[in-house]
Amino acid sequence: MKYYARTAVSCLVVMVLLLLPSSFFPRTPAGLTMLDKVVHAILFAIPTMLFAFDYRKAHGQLPHVPLTFLVIGAFAFITELSQLATRTRHFDLLDFMADILGILLGLAAVVVHARCTASSSKT
Repeated sequence: MKYYARTAVSCLVVMVLLLLPSSFFPRTPAGLTMLDKVVHAILFAIPTMLFAFDYRKAHGQLPHVPLTFLVIGAFAFITELSQLATRTRHFDLLDFMADILGILLGLAAVVVHARCTASSSKT
């Protein structure tokens, strides 16, 4: 678990943010309704990247993409389900899709970083 401290903290922060009452956040201005989806994507890209780097620290290599997608995807689904237990939040399929997009963006960033690191170490 010590290798995954950054992942755990980032997931805890994401869970807290997604379970806070909606009144805690300012209202989204008209015309910026998709801003919420961008925030969801960012919220899930970060733990995705941290999980991959923490895994590499623990195992000496990056995790396979399906493993990362499964682990963080399951977490995303749990966060959406957890919102059903609140009074001001709800399960939103579009939020979940934004979470998945964030995971994919995080995975892409990890792959690009790994390739850039590998190519720069060869020169």
